[in-house]
Amino acid sequence: MLINILIIKNYYKHIGTFTFVSPLIKYRGSLKDKGFNINFFHKLSNKVFDCETLFVERRFLNLLSYQEKKFFYKELNKFNDKQKKIFVDTSDSTGQIQKEKLRFFDKYWKGQVLKDLRLYRLAHYGGRYFTNFYKKNFNVKDTNENTSDKITNKNLLKKIQVSWNMGLINFEFYGPIYHKLHSFLNFDFFIKKPFIPRINISKPKDITCRLSFDYHRKTVKFQRTKLKHLLKSVTDINQISRKKYFNELHTSKISVSPFGWGEICVRDFETFICKSCLLKPDMSLIDTWPLWYKKNQSYVSLNWNLKNLHEKIEFLLSNKKLINDISSYGRELYIKYNVRKNSREFFSNRFEKLLKN
Repeated sequence: MLINILIIKNYYKHIGTFTFVSPLIKYRGSLKDKGFNINFFHKLSNKVFDCETLFVERRFLNLLSYQEKKFFYKELNKFNDKQKKIFVDTSDSTGQIQKEKLRFFDKYWKGQVLKDLRLYRLAHYGGRYFTNFYKKNFNVKDTNENTSDKITNKNLLKKIQVSWNMGLINFEFYGPIYHKLHSFLNFDFFIKKPFIPRINISKPKDITCRLSFDYHRKTVKFQRTKLKHLLKSVTDINQISRKKYFNELHTSKISVSPFGWGEICVRDFETFICKSCLLKPDMSLIDTWPLWYKKNQSYVSLNWNLKNLHEKIEFLLSNKKLINDISSYGRELYIKYNVRKNSREFFSNRFEKLLKN
């Protein structure tokens, strides 16, 4: 199958876009063995539309000029019934589903969605289900208010498919360096499996939760602001250098990982790598792949109002075996999908299954 992908050239700079691209590059050989010949395009041309399946990434489409969009949609309208056109939503959260793209494209791929698709029939304040929660329960309001589209058409909702999430990126200590080298040199070698160090050291520090607050939206930042208040007497939340941060993760029993722009965060996977116990706001409403969030197996959940934070911390610190079991499970889960020989099979099988549906 000939597959063309329209994607921004500087995809490394955008975590959502890089999330989509990284495993396609890393497992290019396995995908080719299954008959998927993938080509990346960073600008429009007639050749782009000569394929069996065309993927169009969100940022690429947003950056097109009016004339380019006019040409793009004109060519896409020429597709026959055997050709597929798939929109790739690389936004961070489960929200921000774009109704007009659902109408035009055959499928709508996204790394994480709400399990209950009926929830998209409602408009969510702030564009996300969790920002709507903080508006509803804490009356948090954004300066520039917005709500998500209501998607009431069942047939449109059926087009939404879960692709894969950021957990397939190399998040080891040197990962960002390899990614930057790839962006300069364009050698697939630098999209490599992560190095997972052996961790047999003691963990003298109880909790780590280094937070950034660089969010202009109050509804997005609210969870972190509340955590800062709740943890001020428990641990230092100020940001530190990457080296110190990783050292702290390595030596901490518990890693608290709140939502950012989206529910899934880089810290989740850094926590797995460093074999710390992931403590995170509840993820049971979210459908994603791989399924990293198994309650009381790979992570411990917090209520979104964070009222049970201290209770969960006390419970974990009094149960060292549980901390170790959850830490070990999360680490092995990350290794399973990123390091093992059959990691490539997991991904290529997932890709094949998605295209057949």
